[in-house]
Amino acid sequence: MTMQQKHHWKDHLKATFIMGAVRIMALPPFGFMQKVGATIGWFLWRFNVRLAKISRINIKLCLPQLTDNQAEELVKKSLIETGKTAGEMSNIWTKPPNISYQRIIAWKNEDLFKQAITKGRGVIALAPHLGNWEIIVAYVSKHYKPIALYRPPRIELLNQWIIDARERSGIQMIPATREGIKDLPGLLKQGRNIFILPDQEPSKGHGEFAPFFGTPALSMRLASRLVRETNASVVCIYGKRLKKGFEIVFRDAEPEIYDPDPSISIAAMNKSVENCILDIPEQYQWSYKRFKTRPEGYPKLYRL
Repeated sequence: MTMQQKHHWKDHLKATFIMGAVRIMALPPFGFMQKVGATIGWFLWRFNVRLAKISRINIKLCLPQLTDNQAEELVKKSLIETGKTAGEMSNIWTKPPNISYQRIIAWKNEDLFKQAITKGRGVIALAPHLGNWEIIVAYVSKHYKPIALYRPPRIELLNQWIIDARERSGIQMIPATREGIKDLPGLLKQGRNIFILPDQEPSKGHGEFAPFFGTPALSMRLASRLVRETNASVVCIYGKRLKKGFEIVFRDAEPEIYDPDPSISIAAMNKSVENCILDIPEQYQWSYKRFKTRPEGYPKLYRL
């Protein structure tokens, strides 16, 4: 067996294990898996694992107005909520889309999205890692014709499985690669709606530093560039977790996102994400290394 064949076999085995684990996790009731996820999140906080340390750094940096006790309480709550999201994911990916749709019990400001669509210029929906972003797919796929960008995993078998799991609801998945992105302006000009994760650090050469809660963060240029090229409308969207379901929340983006100056537009994108987070800061994924890449001369943050 060649080295390439060995790697292929290992990747296939790993993908098979992950897919099997997700299917098994989808067998218990939805509420039970939420509780399991919440419990795991609590243990992550209690034993101060790496995700807790990253969350603590980010919260202290982004929300310095909080007292030490308030910040630590937010670290705990955010890990619990992130655990719930992980527990919910297997159910959303494997059950029929209408089951996920039935868990959406409230909507807020949807007229913003509908009005943006009527302009006929396409809509860029900024969907940060807030609440449960997968539940959004169940909603928008039922009412609109969305397109979502995603980062393909390295393992091809896993990549195709993820695409199939999401596209069965009606959303069209496009890889966030040079090949995939080049078609986006044309799709927006056709009036399509494109969903982008705006708070993910872009790959090298595809971003610039802009303030995020007052701290320079390497931020994507894509949304700003698409607005300039197509004059598309921009809204924010997130799936807010309630006690007995979810609320789909739409918010206006900051008006400066339409500024022709890319730096001003990108800063406005980050500010738009901040506004969403401040609605439910405990449901934001603070455990993501948002400031992993630092401007020249700035000290590293995550020495863990």
